[in-house]
Amino acid sequence: NDTNKLKALADYTIDRHYPECKAKENPYLAFLNAVIERQALLISQWMHVGFIHGVMNTDNMSILGLTIDYGPYGWLEGYDHGWTPNTTDAGRKRYRFGHQAQIGEWNIARLLESIGPLMDEPKKLYEPLEFYSEAYQKYNNKMWADKLGFDAFKSEDEEIITELISILQTVETDMTIFFRLLSK
Repeated sequence: NDTNKLKALADYTIDRHYPECKAKENPYLAFLNAVIERQALLISQWMHVGFIHGVMNTDNMSILGLTIDYGPYGWLEGYDHGWTPNTTDAGRKRYRFGHQAQIGEWNIARLLESIGPLMDEPKKLYEPLEFYSEAYQKYNNKMWADKLGFDAFKSEDEEIITELISILQTVETDMTIFFRLLSK
């Protein structure tokens, strides 16, 4: 509850890692959007190579768009949105492969709550949360288009991607081998 220390930490972080945000109308909002953009990109990259962090709680996300504490991480073999390498998470599967984007969003919401005291209009924090979903979807769509060899993602591609994901899960196809063979 020490707003002065929170402000000092946020200002230091912006000065050191996000100096381009200082010139914006609301530097804290710009900072949050920059962090969110990086996190959305990172998680979409994980999803498209079949990486599962395994324990992506708030202290394992970085404002720099990288992750730390690779505890029980793993890689998909059979394409399974419900798979987790974390044996302590086997019951709830909170950190499962197909839930990583939602966990990223939950973690971002906690970051927004922590920055809230620095905002003149705390309701503006809903915008970055919506931005996370949009940014993740943008990167996710682009990565699927790239994997499938499309020039760019088009809305009509969504049906193909949804059907492909369903097929990959149904037959538990090895994701890496499937896309390697598809490239041929």
